[in-house]
Amino acid sequence: MKPGSPTKFVFAISAGMASFMSAGFILPSTVLFLVITAFLLWGGRLRGLTRALFLSISIFAFVFVLHLFSHSGVPIFSLWIFNATAEGARFGLFYGLKILVFVPAALIILLSVNPAELVLPMEKFARSLGKFGKPVSSLALSLALAFRFLPDLARQGKTAAMALRSKGIDFEGGLLRRGRFAAALLSSIFVNAFKKAESVSLAMEIKGYSSRHERAVFPSAKLSLAGLALLVISAGMIFAGWWF
Repeated sequence: MKPGSPTKFVFAISAGMASFMSAGFILPSTVLFLVITAFLLWGGRLRGLTRALFLSISIFAFVFVLHLFSHSGVPIFSLWIFNATAEGARFGLFYGLKILVFVPAALIILLSVNPAELVLPMEKFARSLGKFGKPVSSLALSLALAFRFLPDLARQGKTAAMALRSKGIDFEGGLLRRGRFAAALLSSIFVNAFKKAESVSLAMEIKGYSSRHERAVFPSAKLSLAGLALLVISAGMIFAGWWF
């Protein structure tokens, strides 16, 4: 039995926190293996994972080079007035590895988490507070809608990119040309996003969402054995990151 979305979300956040707090290579490497394995077991595609990791290589390279030439220690080679050191290479690999952990963790949140199940604990807590929990309920609904429309924004981005290419605006070229293409693409996506948000807001107001705050909005969910085991693993990662 697969764990629920709340436990998946907690696992992904715990993986990032454990990697961020760790002071050695062993824990980030173990966490990276765990999140990649979990992503693939929960239905993630290997092609999408490798593509995301490939795109993050540039960030990894920037962090590595930045540390390589900014730490004193045993010199490896010199480049003009900059000296590459063994300690810099060690720190570059260490912090670059931490960054790589966030890639599959983010994919777990974006592709494996059901927004309705994710905000259920917040919604139940808000209903238990009565009228005082209305802001929490609104926050839960905002999170649900944000996760709900992320795939729609991705599809709109692809459609807008195809429309711009059909009009002769090509993405290939120098940095300035790419920047113009990205600006035109983002403006189209944001305009459609605001229109969608306005229509959803009007629809919810017409249906009287604010007047039926006491009613259940999201379906109930139970903590499975797999979810409990995942919570234990998440707590173990946090503990290991704190102490090691």
